[in-house]
Amino acid sequence: MEILNAMLYPFKIEYIPILRGKSLSKYSEIFPVALDGFQYDGSDVGSLDKGNELNILVTTNFEEVLNVVNDIIVTEVDDYILDNLKIAIKAGKNIICLQCRSDYEEIIRQLCCENNVIYSNTFDRHDFSLPSQNIDLALFDVPIVFVCGMSERTQKFDVFLDIYKRLIEKGYKVSGVSARMDSDVLSIHNFPSFLLEKNYEYDKVLYFNNYIKYLELTEQPDIIIIEVPGGIIPYDIKHNNKYGLLAYIVSQAISSVDYAIFSMAYNKYDKEFYDFMSLYTEYRYGFNIDMFHMSNCFHDLEPDGNEDIILMDSKKVVTKIEESLSLQPEIKIYNVFNNPSVVVEDIINRLGD
Repeated sequence: MEILNAMLYPFKIEYIPILRGKSLSKYSEIFPVALDGFQYDGSDVGSLDKGNELNILVTTNFEEVLNVVNDIIVTEVDDYILDNLKIAIKAGKNIICLQCRSDYEEIIRQLCCENNVIYSNTFDRHDFSLPSQNIDLALFDVPIVFVCGMSERTQKFDVFLDIYKRLIEKGYKVSGVSARMDSDVLSIHNFPSFLLEKNYEYDKVLYFNNYIKYLELTEQPDIIIIEVPGGIIPYDIKHNNKYGLLAYIVSQAISSVDYAIFSMAYNKYDKEFYDFMSLYTEYRYGFNIDMFHMSNCFHDLEPDGNEDIILMDSKKVVTKIEESLSLQPEIKIYNVFNNPSVVVEDIINRLGD
């Protein structure tokens, strides 16, 4: 079998989960190449978001990595990046763009065609086709796990990916749908673009329901994991997390959620918070929270509506988790960088073999 390697270019911190999930991809190695000026050069990827080290070092040497890869996974494009992509294409490298809809796309596509290399974009795919006739909501025969969040930037994808990998390692056949639009690099289904378009919300509920049923019938998994997009509750008027509208559509499409993880920003939470969130998700979305996850992302909310994300050290996260357990010892709570196997063990114990 041919050994395939890829370059992730330009590397940015939000793409660290792709490197953590490398074993799920077709690539033997994925090399992160950053632009000059980001001060990532020589850093271990896993340390950049205060997680566990991965023994994958960031470099800024595009030409050196180019010699050992087959594909370039592109995260964004500007004039400087385009010049490097031209070099890569002429060297026979395939181009995979992650959400790179831009004025540069047709230029890149044409260059790939002229040089007989493959071009693909995560938006260049056909979503599941919903039948035109009236249909009903389907019921599901396999367990469905939700990973939802108080807001974005609460490590939802890290949680989703860790559960996905651990269940596969235990021998389960898993289907996964991520809220991100770049997860198909890891052979995980992207969130259907239909749900992001301006359509009747009623149709979106039916569509997503039948899309998940389609995956159940065609892939025949033992379990389905869904990363719910967006946040599920507004912080305040300025920081509204889009009022949880996408989360509501997804929750209405799934008649029965068998296990739900709720991921929240790093902070101090009292007993009233956990009680409120449990009731809020039950009555607004129709599912119960089985496991809380405290992320290492502190959300500094500014009065003008801006939001600054501060990454916290793992030891501080553990301390906050211990504080929560001292106030409400009956809750289940963890962090994906600390004792991550606890949630998979709980899922298996709850749902059985």
